[in-house]
Amino acid sequence: MAVDFTDASLALLRISNTQFNNTQAEAVVGRQLSGHTLWITDNHIQNAGTFGIRLPNADQIVLRNNNISASGNGAGGPYPAIDVTAVTSNFSNYIRGNVGQGDGINAIVFDGQLTGDLQWVTPPNALNPATLPLGYMLSGPVTLDGGKLSLKEANPVVKGLGGPITISGGTLDGAGATGTITFSSIKDPGGSFVSCPSFLSPCGAAPGDWGGLVLTGSGASGSLDHSFINYSATGVSIDSGTIIGGAPMLTVKNSRIVNTKKDGINSVDTPLDVEDTYVGDPSLPSQPNIGGHGIIASFFSPPAKALTLLGNHIASTGSDGIAANGLAGNPVDVETNTISDAHTYGILLVGADQLRMTGNTVNTSGGPNAPLRYPAYYLNGVKADFEAVPASLTVAANAGSGNGIDALMLHGEATKSLSWFTTPVPYAPLPAPAPTLGYMLDGPLTVDGNLTTNPGDVVKALGGGITVTGNLLVNGTLVNGVPTTAVTTFTSLGDSSVPLKACDDKTSLSSGFSSPFVQQDTAGKCPVGAGDWKGITVQGAASVTNATIAYDDGLTVKGGALQFASGAMHDISSNAIVASGYPVSIENVGFSRVGGDAIDSANSGSSDQITDDQFDHVSGYAIRLTNAPADLERNIFTNDASPAVSTSGGAVTLRCSSIQSGGVQGDNSLTVSQSDFSSGVGVNATTGANVDSNWWGQGTGPSIQQLVGVQLSTATSYLASQNPIVTIATVGVPSAAQLPDTNRADAHSSIGTGFVQATLAFSREMNTTDPLDAPVVTYGPAAMGFNGDWKANDPKTWVGKAPIAGQPSFVGSYAISA
Repeated sequence: MAVDFTDASLALLRISNTQFNNTQAEAVVGRQLSGHTLWITDNHIQNAGTFGIRLPNADQIVLRNNNISASGNGAGGPYPAIDVTAVTSNFSNYIRGNVGQGDGINAIVFDGQLTGDLQWVTPPNALNPATLPLGYMLSGPVTLDGGKLSLKEANPVVKGLGGPITISGGTLDGAGATGTITFSSIKDPGGSFVSCPSFLSPCGAAPGDWGGLVLTGSGASGSLDHSFINYSATGVSIDSGTIIGGAPMLTVKNSRIVNTKKDGINSVDTPLDVEDTYVGDPSLPSQPNIGGHGIIASFFSPPAKALTLLGNHIASTGSDGIAANGLAGNPVDVETNTISDAHTYGILLVGADQLRMTGNTVNTSGGPNAPLRYPAYYLNGVKADFEAVPASLTVAANAGSGNGIDALMLHGEATKSLSWFTTPVPYAPLPAPAPTLGYMLDGPLTVDGNLTTNPGDVVKALGGGITVTGNLLVNGTLVNGVPTTAVTTFTSLGDSSVPLKACDDKTSLSSGFSSPFVQQDTAGKCPVGAGDWKGITVQGAASVTNATIAYDDGLTVKGGALQFASGAMHDISSNAIVASGYPVSIENVGFSRVGGDAIDSANSGSSDQITDDQFDHVSGYAIRLTNAPADLERNIFTNDASPAVSTSGGAVTLRCSSIQSGGVQGDNSLTVSQSDFSSGVGVNATTGANVDSNWWGQGTGPSIQQLVGVQLSTATSYLASQNPIVTIATVGVPSAAQLPDTNRADAHSSIGTGFVQATLAFSREMNTTDPLDAPVVTYGPAAMGFNGDWKANDPKTWVGKAPIAGQPSFVGSYAISA
């Protein structure tokens, strides 16, 4: 029977209690059905060649209790028993009770607009001899407006083609089925019934065959448990908004999502909970199995619990494994997830300030062999507690390997004291932390407490600086109580000379790589330079040992003493060290290529100690002291601006130093002694300053240009030689353990078996603090060594003794050399 409503005078079609047998094509078919009432009930159709009933575009239809058997097996098939594509109806009221057996496909195929609830029915297998309710198949997009889609039968199978299943303001109930709920493509030959090849489509399923599950409109919610979603555009998406104080609007547990054209799960401004779910197929790492993100969530307002991701496995994604943005004010829990082969970031979180991220693992993600590489983790604008051991509201134990960059990139705020981690951890403190990737900074970091680094750590930063509200503790001497010489490095994110790298230079052997944060220049080099990051500001005290600080704006200490022993600061755009109100102790530190002052100390309150340092190419003052008394010893100044040293308002002593450039400027409390000046380099100070006992570059003392405002106390109070001149005096010293030589009867008999003592008098003060600078004194053909030390409070005199070996011969003499 064919009905055509092109003639609008026919307003109603009613077919009831009618039997149709052996039709070549459809038993019942209608055309131009929109706006017309159809009443198709209690009919029995057998052996229809194609569809038993085909009523497209029906919007006022009652289709109930029809029995279609042995139909749809004709040429071009198999065909579904009933076709109501582009339908508008309420299935629970108006399309129900239809059964069949032995049809090409024992199903009602439909798409369109539904109201009310829909209890899903899986099509029975065509070989099943029993007469059973016809199942459902989707030939295009379906919207369920305000109702519930329930999947409660055993192992339900939902197959679609074309568009999504959209639940608008309603509920997806997929948590009560027995077995696995399968969502797939009509082109997928798998499953409990055959859907292809058929009238609807050939076989050959591919990502994007159907649109996936879409939950939209105010209050829309969904739950899936033990579900399998295959060949969709996006697996599940939701944008139903927030319910303050409520449970997550979408819950996915124990499920699997593969072969998506776009994202696995996409949530917009809606609380999301995904647990123990596989997104992507880890057996296919060579190509994206998830075309976009594994899981992505975006928020614009704070729900009660925004995001919970626990124990998921995400693999082979075309973009990030996990991505979430707009997280400020939203509770976020990301734990024990495993991500592999994500094309970009393994985990990307933006704006998280109520975060627990612990025990996650990211492997082989971020393009480990690509020209553009990504870090395993990126916390963009984070505010969190970074710890070694997982706990509530912490970031801890996030591990991984083989990634583009094996690191946790971040900027933001650490809400408690922070112990820095580097990948690989060079010297792990005890107790050993859980496996974790180290940190890198792409912007500013504020540490609410102390910042502690361990020997060998590398702190790389870009753009912003590090602000420490407590103390800075750079431990560079001991690892678990054992001495080490490992250097801690603070440097630019673009510095490719030290690991871990965010950019690598092109070489003859390698093309290197760039990252989203640092890109190679046209020559294949990673750009790096002074001021790449804003340096370190410490609100408390700072203790720094064995450290290099480079390519930044320097170190500022505001709330306590600074101790910096052994290290370097280079390529600094402004002042390298700024301290105020507290003393500084800076020893054995090399400063080079500094755009401002190397050391700027003011109002220290007690004596600064600046010793054994080197200053080269400092554009400002190498040392600037304002109201800061200080001892400056054994420092070297080369290629520095003038003056190299500037002092005012405090008693400053500059001793045993080499001033090859810049000179010294000070007031009447300045003392400069036992130091070397190059010709033309001198002192500019007020009357009363003491500049005696220095080498002025020539043996005749300072030239008139070398002293401005100050003069020598006497004409001879300068060093006539730059190198020290030493005289040696010897004397015999008896030994209580040795008797005098009985073979000698003169006054020198005791010298035969005691000690010979040598006193070395130097023409200028020597370095008495370093054992390596002590003189080596010997005598005799066997070079008998002297043991001795510097005379107390006399850096010009060294005294040592050597034993007189055996019975000496008094033929000739023994020479003492030093």
